[in-house]
Formats: sequence, C-alpha cells, structure tokens
Amino acid sequence: MNLYRTILIFLILSLFYLTAFSQVKFRGKVISSAGKVTEPLDFASVVLVDIVDTTTIIASSITDTNGDFVFYSLQPKKYRIVISRIGFWKLISEIKVVYPSAGNEFVKNFVLELKSEQMEEVTVVGKRPTQQSIDKTVYNITSSQLKNSVNSMDLLAGLSKLSLDYANQKITTVNGEKVKVLINGANATEQELYAINAQNVKSVEYYDFPPAKYANYPVVVNIITKHANDGLYGGVNLTSAFTTGFINGGMFINYNWKNKNQLKFNASTYYRNYSHIESSNNYEYQLNDKYHFRREFEKRKFGYDDNYISIIYSRNVEDKYQLQIKFEPNFQHSHRDGALQIDQYIGQNEYDRTGVIWDRTKQFTPSLDVYSVINLSKGKELMVNLTGTYINADKRYSRREYKASNEELELLDNMTSNNVKKSLMGHIDYTMPINKMMRLSIGNKFSVGRLTYSIDNSFGNGDFFTNQNSNNTYAEIRGKWMNFSYRFNIGLGYYDNSSDEARQNAWMFEPQMLIGYNITPNNIIRFSYKNSTTMPSLTELSSNKIYISEGIVKEGNPFLKNTNMNRILLVYDYNNPWLSMRIGGVMQHKKDPTNSFFIEEDGLIRLKYENANYALDYGALTSLYFDPFKNKIFTITVGGTFSRTRINSNIVGEYTKNQFSLNYEVASKIKEFTFSYSANVRDWQLSGPYLNLGEKNSTLMARYTYKNFSVTAVVLWFLVDADYKSRTLNESLVKYNFVNNIIDNKSMFTLGIIYNFGVGKKYNESERRLNNRDRDAGLF
Repeated sequence: MNLYRTILIFLILSLFYLTAFSQVKFRGKVISSAGKVTEPLDFASVVLVDIVDTTTIIASSITDTNGDFVFYSLQPKKYRIVISRIGFWKLISEIKVVYPSAGNEFVKNFVLELKSEQMEEVTVVGKRPTQQSIDKTVYNITSSQLKNSVNSMDLLAGLSKLSLDYANQKITTVNGEKVKVLINGANATEQELYAINAQNVKSVEYYDFPPAKYANYPVVVNIITKHANDGLYGGVNLTSAFTTGFINGGMFINYNWKNKNQLKFNASTYYRNYSHIESSNNYEYQLNDKYHFRREFEKRKFGYDDNYISIIYSRNVEDKYQLQIKFEPNFQHSHRDGALQIDQYIGQNEYDRTGVIWDRTKQFTPSLDVYSVINLSKGKELMVNLTGTYINADKRYSRREYKASNEELELLDNMTSNNVKKSLMGHIDYTMPINKMMRLSIGNKFSVGRLTYSIDNSFGNGDFFTNQNSNNTYAEIRGKWMNFSYRFNIGLGYYDNSSDEARQNAWMFEPQMLIGYNITPNNIIRFSYKNSTTMPSLTELSSNKIYISEGIVKEGNPFLKNTNMNRILLVYDYNNPWLSMRIGGVMQHKKDPTNSFFIEEDGLIRLKYENANYALDYGALTSLYFDPFKNKIFTITVGGTFSRTRINSNIVGEYTKNQFSLNYEVASKIKEFTFSYSANVRDWQLSGPYLNLGEKNSTLMARYTYKNFSVTAVVLWFLVDADYKSRTLNESLVKYNFVNNIIDNKSMFTLGIIYNFGVGKKYNESERRLNNRDRDAGLF
C-alpha cells in the first residue's frame, strides 16, 4: 500500500510540475516606425487569438506608456496576434510561443507602420483615453498628461471627475464629495500619492458605484502602478503661508530590493495656528416660562497639528502572492484660547458678562494592518485583511464667565475626558471566474470595537463603555451580455450596539443591484439599487453631557437604533475627447435615521439625539468637463447637485428643506505652466436642527513643472472672507445663529514646492482590494 501511495503521489507531483512549468510568460514591446523615427507606442491593443478558431480570444492587453505588454501563463504553441492603434496599420501575424532555454519568459517586439495620410503629424487628443464600465471609469495615463505632473496627486487633480482642495490637500469629486484613495487597491492617504512618480502610474480607476469590497465608500479612486524597480526613491513637499500659521508638508523614502521587496516610510503634517478669529453666537429661547436671549462675541486663537506616519513592508512574488504589513503611529493635537463678551437677557433683566475659554485635545491612534492576496489556479484569488487599531483621546476644557461690573465668577464649567478604544476589523474575499463573461465574489467583513471613557464635568463624573460589533457576509456576481452589464449582490449583516445602559442588535438583509447599458462606446446609462445599514457613531451613543450655553446642554442617547437606507440612482454618462458629461436622478429613503433636536426637559433645554420615523431625499446631480480646443489650453469643469429632504420626527413632526451645491473651475495648461481658478456657490445644508453654510472656495493657482520639480503659488479665499455660518430651523425650540470668521485666511498667499529624487518607486501591478481603518475616537 505504501508503494502504491508513493507512486500515486509521484505521478500527481509530476503532473503538477509539467503543468506549472510548461507555462510561458510572453513579454513584448510595440514601437512605431515613421521614416527614421521610432518610439514606443502607448495604448496599443494587443490580442492573442486561437490559431484555428480566430473568434476565440486567448488573452488581451493594452501597452503602457513605454509600449510594453505582457501575457502570463501561456501554453507553448502557435497563436495569432492582432495589434492595432489609431493612426497606424493593423498588424496581424502568426507567432510561435516557445519555451526559452533559460527561465520561462518569451520576448518578442513588434513594429506598427504609420498610415501614409497621417505621416506628417499624428495628434492624440483628449483629457485621458478612457474606458467606461458598469461601475467605474478607467483613465489610461497619456504622455501629454505627464508633462505637467510630478506625482500621482498631480495626475488625479487633472481628471475630469476630480478636483484638488488646495487648502487641505485632499482629492474630491467635482461635486465636492469626499473620495477614498487606494493605491493598487490598498488603503492610502493623500501623502502617499506624493510618493508615486507620475511616470510610474499606469492607469486610474474611478469607482462611482464601488463593488462589495469597497462598499463602505461612496466614491473610490484606485491608482494602478507599474512594476517595482530596485533602488532608492524619495521626495519632499512643502506648502506654507507667509502671514499666518499655515503649513502642509511631508517627506517619503522608499527602498526596493530583489524586485520583490519594498520598505516605505511616509511622514506628513498639517499645521494651523491662527491668531485672529472672530465669532458670534446668538441664542433665543423660552425656558421655565421666561424669555432668554444671549449674545456671545469671541476673539480667539486656534490651531492644530495632524501628524501621519506610515511604515510599510511589502513583498510581491509575481503570479503567486502579495503581502503587505503597514504600521501607522499617528497623533494629533488642537488648542483654543478665547476671550468672551456676553450680553444676556432673562425676562426683563439684562446681564453683561466677560469670559474665557480654554480647550486642549490630543489623540494617539496607532494601527497595524496586515494584508495578503494569494493567486490560485484558473484566475481564482483569495484576499485577507486584518486591521487592529488603538485610539487614546484626551480632552481638557474650561469655560469661565464673570460679571462684567465686578469680575465676580458667575459660571464655571470644567471638563476632562479620556476615551480609549480598541478595535479589530477583518475582511476576507474569494473571487473566481464562472465563465468568460461572469465572475463571482464571496466574502465576509467583521468589526469588533470597545470604547471605554471616563468623564468629569459639571454634571458629575463616571466611567462608561460602549461596544460596537458588526458582521457582513455577501455574495456578488457580475457579468456582461451584449450591450448590457450587470452586478448583483446579496448581503446579510448583523449589527450589535451595547453599553452600560442599553443594547440594540438586529439582522439586516442588504441586497444591491447595478445594471448598465452601453448605447454607444461613449454613452452609458446605469441604474442602481442599494440597501445598507449605518450604525450610530460613538458620540451619538455616548452617555456624556456637555454645557452649550446658559440653560442648554447636549447629550448622547445610548438607546439609538441603526439606520437602514434604500437608495436608487439613474445616471447617464457621455464621454469624448472634448466633452465629459453626467446627468442623474437619485432618491433615498431612511428608516430610523439618527436626528437631533432641542427639547425642554427637567428645567433645561437639551439637544438630544433621536431616531426619526423616516427621512426621504430626492434630487438631481450633474457634472460637465469641457475642453473646446482639445488641448487643455482652456477647460471648464462644473459640478452641481439639487435635493429636497423631508424628515418625519417624533419631536417636531414633519419638515422639509431644499438644498443645492455648485462648484466650478476654469483652467489652462500651456507647456510646463498650469493656471486655474476654482470657486463655489454655497447653500444652507441640513444637519439635525441646524442649517450649515459651509466653507467658501475662491482659489487662484499658478504652477510651473520641470521634470521632478514643481513650484505652485496659490491664493486661498481670494477676495472673500473665510467664514462659516450656522442657524437653526424655523421649527427649532432654540433660535440660534452662529458666524465664525478666520480673519487670517482672507486672500492668503501660499507657496509650495515638490521635489522627487532617486531611482523611483514603481509598485507591483498586483492590486490590493481589501482595506480597513478605524477613525471613530468617540470624542463628544
């Protein structure tokens, strides 16, 4: 028996050996030939078809900016190769892929001839050659776009659907939405974008309908890079104002060795230190059958420093596995020092006060992230991600108010709090092809977190805890039939919130659907339906109470339930080299949405969280990118939304609010110079009992780029006030108005430099598709 078993094992291993090592990697380059001029051809289509049945496609690829293409795991035999590109004669040839004498890489290059009627000049125009699929737009990077870009941040800022917030160095959509940034599928920060040389970016994926593995984010941008080269690469970037404390800066060092290993260090800081801020708060309300009016005027100094550090080790063994270990010991500080002038009326009596506010916050948020992807046979993949996070947040706050006439202490409100949170997030995803047109993904995501917090303030002291646990299992199938594309997702989620006062848990069925129809290659219409569940934040679940104003407090609600949302969206996209346009309509219904309102209770006015009965939103969205001359010498980008929100509340009944947003940018690129002006039109946005008028945007920018160096001059809040406003709804028990003006920021001039050096960082093309990070510190 042992002999038979040994022979059987030997035969199996031999078969595996012959199968595995008889496969060949086919690598090549496509170049152009125009007279005596030869150069690599990017974005050429390379297709391998069966030598007998030419309708059967074996493999396909698009050449990169160096004209390179590669096919993996080919059987040594004859194939027919078809290579094509606009402006060149199509090449059709038979080739024989043979097993080389050394290694397993077969190399062959090809030359395309320029069509005679275009020999004088061929110009490929357009913002990016794009490929539109059901859930994403793929931008293939062109050589013309590299002229004005040092790093991948510059490339993203130039995409038709994206914009750069120069004040915060954040990428947003043209409609102002936040964007989740990934690098080869891996969770990344904006600072890491500076560490990727623009020449090393292969393409950019813009997910406006993220699949299950990215389901937590509304918009995802994934940068696909080229292969790693051994060597050292580094860079610095620094932006600073000259009249106030405003600095964005960072540096990075990456080291690659043996074409498999990479060690990366990134550090960045965002520093603000404003000495001239003015704000006013007005409160008007009835309490205990008496009229109250209170006006506060504050002059204050305010600042913060957010510091982000990442140390990353990655190992990529091509066609086998990828491993990444990432450690981030991030920390943040903030401070506020304010002087108050207070006018207060209670009934017919007037009280004048002065006061001071002192506030300090610090957070330490280290995390460890381990990610791995294993390439199995026949296109199957297994991906695993584990992220552990520790958050320690301290807050010290003091408010003192004195009688104006004799400086007698009238109010003392001190608070100290310490929040400690420990969490573990995990995600596993298995993907396999069903056939040539369909793929199946099965996965599970879980999150386990515990927050413990101690509070000592005017309402007493105590120690509390909150637990938040969730588990989501899903199956997703996607495919294509004729001009239709589809993606169906079935999910089952379990959500559990518990504290020392209450516990809420529920199972939720969470289906999703996305259907797209390509009218033409440049026109696509898509319909989506999504059911999702949102857990209340730790702040909303907190048992903490804080003082807002005389007789007004804010408190959490440990009895809040989860919010379930159903959302449908219909959107039409049109793209060509000079025009990119989107028009869409959206409607979403929320059951038990978390809401807040003022109520009178136990002799105080309390701002409390509640689960409203429902919230209904419906509206429209649009975006437009216009390049009339097809050379970026003059471009216009516009993004806008309109919505109507209706909320049915247990506290104040039903109320509605119309809201809109409008963002626009005019830009010009002339050789190495880039100029732009961006601005927005603000409208009051609903947030609980408040209407908020967000940050103004009026930004003037000029930039010069030369190879790996750029210098950028920016005027932020150009000719406008850096003010922020809030007021309550008409239905609110408290009539409140707030204006905050950062005087330092008006027409603030900043100068920024970027310099990259060394051999260069070129990531492996393997994509990381899972990412997690806990950022909810639970600060009240």
